[in-house]
Amino acid sequence: MFLAEHYVPAVDSTRLEGLARHLAAAADGDQGGEVSLLGILGLPSDESLMSLFAAPGPEAVAGTLDRAGVPADRIVPVLWRAGFPSTIR
Repeated sequence: MFLAEHYVPAVDSTRLEGLARHLAAAADGDQGGEVSLLGILGLPSDESLMSLFAAPGPEAVAGTLDRAGVPADRIVPVLWRAGFPSTIR
């Protein structure tokens, strides 16, 4: 799993939706079907956006971002766990 960080000035919900569509279309167009967009998160006060991908490596994510025309400042591997039992909260 990889997180791509993007500098996006004036990010708002409309821009986030548009970028999410571009990224999802580029991931869907991945020749080998190796890359999946898992989610996208906007941080308006930081003028940044984070996109989360399931992919075999950072090069595959970079290729998807190139096809989408959405540059990344960096792509890093992440550990992620979704959902927690109520006893952990």
